Amino acid sequence: MPLNNCKLGINSQIHLRNHLSAILSALFGFFVSIYFFYPGFMTNDSVIALDEARTGQFTDLQPPLMAWVWGKFDQIVPGPIGMLVFHNALFWTALALLAISIFDKPRARALFVLSFGFFPPIFSLLGMIWKDVGMGSALLLGSSLVLLAQKKASRILLALSIPSFVYAFTIRHNAILIAPLFCLWISLNITKKIRSALFVTVFLFCFFIAFLKISTAVLIQDRRQYTEQAIYIQDLAGISIDQGSLQFPDSFKQISTNLTLDWVKKGYFPPDNANQLCYTGHPWITSQPIIDALAGEWKKQILKHPVSYLKHRLRVFWYFLGFRTKKYLTYHYIGQRDPVSGDPKYSKLHQKIFHFGTRILDRVNQTPVFSSGTYMILLLVLCFRRYRRMGFQYLFSLQPEQSAPWIIGCSGIVYFLSYFLIVSGADFRYSWWMVVATMLFFTFEVRSRRDLQ
Repeated sequence: MPLNNCKLGINSQIHLRNHLSAILSALFGFFVSIYFFYPGFMTNDSVIALDEARTGQFTDLQPPLMAWVWGKFDQIVPGPIGMLVFHNALFWTALALLAISIFDKPRARALFVLSFGFFPPIFSLLGMIWKDVGMGSALLLGSSLVLLAQKKASRILLALSIPSFVYAFTIRHNAILIAPLFCLWISLNITKKIRSALFVTVFLFCFFIAFLKISTAVLIQDRRQYTEQAIYIQDLAGISIDQGSLQFPDSFKQISTNLTLDWVKKGYFPPDNANQLCYTGHPWITSQPIIDALAGEWKKQILKHPVSYLKHRLRVFWYFLGFRTKKYLTYHYIGQRDPVSGDPKYSKLHQKIFHFGTRILDRVNQTPVFSSGTYMILLLVLCFRRYRRMGFQYLFSLQPEQSAPWIIGCSGIVYFLSYFLIVSGADFRYSWWMVVATMLFFTFEVRSRRDLQ
């Protein structure tokens, strides 16, 4: 009996030591991120969200749930620091759990956490208070909990993953498109029967949609801002240019100053159509009749001129892929906001570290590493190679190493391709989840090949 207790104690110490490598690496990454990005970077979108968080007047210009959460943190520590800590806590916790789930050796776990977390396209956006980063971090945490639950056959871990997915699917409008994949993944861990799993998948998907609709309606009430107008306006502008005549409804023409075909051509700039066309020359539309007219004309023109619509969408998406331009892929830290230079509350060491790091990131920014298309191609190649080797049947497998790559990889592809219909510029942040999904899929492939050897 004492011998058995001794063995149990030794095994516990070994497991703890193995886990410590992942935990300590994640804690290191977390504190480095907070120190480097303190107190958090904000753009116009972030400012709007913080203003709504403080006034309690939520709209659909920014995710109302994220603004509501931010409001709670802002009451404790004013400013962006609360959300910076929250999103980074989600991200680095997820990496620690993934390392424990995927790798057995302490060194491999530490290497995974640090190389993944400090990979420039991933690390560079961890300081931005954006819904894209919040969504990606929450998805990563939810995935890590499901993967660990799958490995340990724990329904408690599955239940803990639900809040992460709720946050992810609620703060980014097109994230709901990939919800069925994660619902299926969760369902396959609840029941081993495919028919029962499909039933649970539908139930979970309906739950996520209901939460999204109800929470949004409760928070914004009658303060809807009709953000979909940005899609209508830029698409109608693209069709108008290709057809050589204005294709906007009369109600929109009446409120737009100097709306001419020449003005549309001058404002039409695929890398940044939103700012050029949607926020200048006319007021932001909050009138339901005008929005209805825009939506009706938008549908009419797409059906009438599908080729013009596709040409416009392909043109914008090509810039989004990042092969033609690097200027709009990431945000220049020093040019946009320098939180350390000249501010006496920052040490000289902090200033030097900050400027050294941003110079490195700015240099890497001019390479294919920061092109969305690079990861789209890489992810497609990885999926194709896995399909040739294993087939799609492992999508429904209960083995973590077999189903997880398919779920995460497909979610990255579907999420990225959804931007073909809605993207308004070459903004790298929209691809952040696909970058994360690509690197995670690559990690599974490397581990799979090592196991085969």
